This record gives sequence, structure tokens and C-alpha cells, in this order.
Amino acid sequence: MTKHIFGFLALAALTALCLHPAQAQTNPPKLFKGKILIDVRTQAEWDEDHIAGAILIPYDQIAARIASVTKDKDAPIALYCRSGRRAELALETLKRLGYANVENLGGLQEARVKLGLTAKQ
Repeated sequence: MTKHIFGFLALAALTALCLHPAQAQTNPPKLFKGKILIDVRTQAEWDEDHIAGAILIPYDQIAARIASVTKDKDAPIALYCRSGRRAELALETLKRLGYANVENLGGLQEARVKLGLTAKQ
């Protein structure tokens, strides 16, 4: 009986982690100028400010989680972070995985400008 309780609790915890609201995607990702937009910063940075409709995948999780967003290796993907450094690391990871159409938009504010968005969009 104890094994079943621990198994249930482990499954519940895993499910809760997988369905975090900032990370769960129930619909196809919103496209910005025809690109999937991914924020590769931390959860705390995302909570402070992000581009509406972007997907949060911290740069150190991009390899493990990109397939949940798209398995299409030719899908246009745009990345941003705080300064562009982590977005570049994520870009290199995605290219190693075979994603061919990946772009680093730089930092959050630079990404907004490149996408033609206002300060809080």
C-alpha cells in the first residue's frame, strides 16, 4: 500500500512540474512575423516581464523541451533573453539538434523593437 501512495505522489509531482502554466502549451505557439518566439531567460525574469505570447524555455532546458514546441527542424524560431548571450547559447544548441532556421533577437527590449512591438507587448 505504501508503494502505491509513494508512486501516486511521485506521479502527481511530476505532472505538476510538467504542467506549469508558463511552460504548458495547449495551443500551437503564437507566431511573431511568422516565427515561434521563445524566451530563454529564467522563470523569475519571465514573471517580471516578457513578450505576450512568447514561450518560456530557459536556455539550459532548450534541448530537452524544444520538441514539445515544434518537431519541425525547419520551423522559424526566434530567441531572446536579457542581453542576447543566453539566446546565442540556445541558438547553438538548437542548431546542433538540427534546427536550421533559428535567430537570436538579443535582449528583451531589442526583441520588442525588432518585432515592432511597444514596451509592454
